Amino acid sequence: MPTLERLYTLALHAARPLFPLLARGEGKLGRGMRGRAGVLERMEAWARAQRDPARPLVWFHAPSVGEGLQARAVVEAFRARRPDTQVVYTFFSPSAEKFAATVPADLADYLPLDLPAEVGRALDALRPDVIAFSKTDVWPTLTHEARRRGVRLAMLSGTLPASSSRLSGPARALLAPSYARLDRVAAISPADAERFGELGVPPERRSVMGDARFDQVWARAAAADRASPLLRSVADEMRPTLVAGSTWPPDEERLL
Repeated sequence: MPTLERLYTLALHAARPLFPLLARGEGKLGRGMRGRAGVLERMEAWARAQRDPARPLVWFHAPSVGEGLQARAVVEAFRARRPDTQVVYTFFSPSAEKFAATVPADLADYLPLDLPAEVGRALDALRPDVIAFSKTDVWPTLTHEARRRGVRLAMLSGTLPASSSRLSGPARALLAPSYARLDRVAAISPADAERFGELGVPPERRSVMGDARFDQVWARAAAADRASPLLRSVADEMRPTLVAGSTWPPDEERLL
């Protein structure tokens, strides 16, 4: 484990006495700390009752709802193609608690704290064959401990904007080894794939798959009830109707 990852682990250990205090808060941090209480026991209980060693297991991780929408499209397609495989889904933000229930996984729960003992317990209980991260999120201890156990690592709908803090400074120094451990990065564009190369992912491990968000948006649009009062109130049969949400200036430049 690189020196900076060791310092990261020591810092998390040093902060542990504060966790019970943080869990009393009413914000996202407090909710997340409370949600993580007992997560390892829940994973171990599920594994004892339902983990089938004869079946492969893929662990998907998405930090919050936006990344989860990307991951869900992949999970749905994956389960249709590989019904023999067990699926675990984890998230980081408490904003994704309710959303996680919509992902077709055998187990959905919080990501354990990124400490060797916690991550080790989760890996030893679940015994995943692959861990697939959605969009950008990687964790130093999880990638290190997974690689040490022979678990393959992937990034789905991977994106790294040119302005990303992960490409420079302390964030790059800490996270580059985690990205370099990835066995496969499926990026949303050639430019994003190249930027993963800057973090140590060699060309033979990089490919371009596009953005799974578009798949889930297309599926939701196709499934919409066009006769619903909500759609009738905005749709005009004589003209195309464009609905956009959570847009960024580059999106608007292309749409408008």
